[in-house]
Amino acid sequence: MTPISFNNKAIYRTVDSYGYHSGGHAIWLPASTDGLPEPFHGSRVWTDGTDIYYLHSVSDTTYKLDKESKTWSHADVGFDWDSTGRYSVFHDGDITYACYNNSNIQRVYQFDDSTKKFSTYYNQEYPTGKDYIWYNGGDIYHSANTGIVGDPAHNLKWNRSTHKWEPVPMSFNPSLYGTYGLGGNAVWNYKGDSYVGDWDYDGNFLRLYKFNHSTSTWNETSWNGYCDVKGSNMWTDYNGVVRCRSHDLQYRLDSSTDQWLIDNNYLVLAYAPSGYAVWSDGYNIFYSYYDDYYINKNYILVRQ
Repeated sequence: MTPISFNNKAIYRTVDSYGYHSGGHAIWLPASTDGLPEPFHGSRVWTDGTDIYYLHSVSDTTYKLDKESKTWSHADVGFDWDSTGRYSVFHDGDITYACYNNSNIQRVYQFDDSTKKFSTYYNQEYPTGKDYIWYNGGDIYHSANTGIVGDPAHNLKWNRSTHKWEPVPMSFNPSLYGTYGLGGNAVWNYKGDSYVGDWDYDGNFLRLYKFNHSTSTWNETSWNGYCDVKGSNMWTDYNGVVRCRSHDLQYRLDSSTDQWLIDNNYLVLAYAPSGYAVWSDGYNIFYSYYDDYYINKNYILVRQ
């Protein structure tokens, strides 16, 4: 995902931005929860490039945002998701896909921009999950911690010709990454390259790896300063500045020095926002989640 650019389907958690740098703090203020489905979480927001949708985590209902009234209403996108399954909406250029899995089926559905519905589907051999998809060099990968060393489902690559997720050999020493292999949710992109950290079982950062696209290998690399970061915690502000929550603190990526700098001025929030809950309506950026009592919490990023 790329900077907040609504028309090219870039909503949140973007790291491939390295142009303008404001140097300003990310300031969040409370926003109204009126009109939001209950419960509401930013990680379940997706777009077809034109409209914004929300997949409800309890009712299996899909909602569509009315940009004028700022309200959400039920949308028929071809089917309602089954809460017992797993889903993932991802994009391949201008095409919107949805991975769907439950105990009986694994499928990828393709979104029809004319009917605004998921219609055509392709059966899959391997289940996929929304948190494990990552991009590099124009290719789309899915890397999951299956818990089985040598499992072919550890690393999959999207085949555009067959519309299939297919196993791809990928060198990554599992002894350095626990026993579960690479997790796509930790991968992050910067200036065309993919990176991933390595942590021990207590969550202590050990080392950083960089992906070699031509050989499909992860090689240990160095970074200029702090780099204990994960892709799932990253988001991009209005000016294309990449920010990340790490150990409850917020960092911003200075593209002029390639350094993660601490930036803890987020006002009303007790902790730095997690990138997976950050989303955009195409104009404003929000941080939305719900508490243990399913009460919505909503914040808006102040424009500077």
